Amino acid sequence: MSTCAANVGLGALVDYWADRGVTDESLEEHLYACDACTARVAWLADLGAMLPAALERRGGRQLVLTTDAVAHLERRGVRLRQYHFPPNGEIACTVALDDDLLVSWIPVELADDEELDGVMVDPAGVELVRFESAPVDRAHKVFITAMPAEQILLLPDIKVRLRLTARSPRGTRDVRELVYNHTARRTV
Repeated sequence: MSTCAANVGLGALVDYWADRGVTDESLEEHLYACDACTARVAWLADLGAMLPAALERRGGRQLVLTTDAVAHLERRGVRLRQYHFPPNGEIACTVALDDDLLVSWIPVELADDEELDGVMVDPAGVELVRFESAPVDRAHKVFITAMPAEQILLLPDIKVRLRLTARSPRGTRDVRELVYNHTARRTV
């Protein structure tokens, strides 16, 4: 594959492909002349075509979403069980057999130069999940995460903690500690 002599960034190509309302005629002209960028836009289109099916597939992995992605999944008929964390940071939660994803809406406020990190631990303090530099919907001041319902269905009654921290050049700071008070699905 050839390389782009103009060093066009992936962000510019994503904005172009997603048609974010920014018409850049010089970028469009560049795309007609640059095989490398044309190939990258084709790759983005292929990826975009595959993502809805991957998000909707049962038994997938933990995801971080945007508000637009949640709305898209709802329009496509994906069955979402959604929890919006209250100010005290604890929710009672469960999942049903017909749910596809369990979606958590977590309010967060970050400075422009801060990244969101987190760790989820069980009652004994054993680490279950760790993430760094998680995408945050900064416009809506929310971190949205989704877990496949099939994974949650396997859990017993359990209280799981999610500790969120902000990392910046100035250091780290605690953002929130949240508690999922999960009740296992009961068979009748």
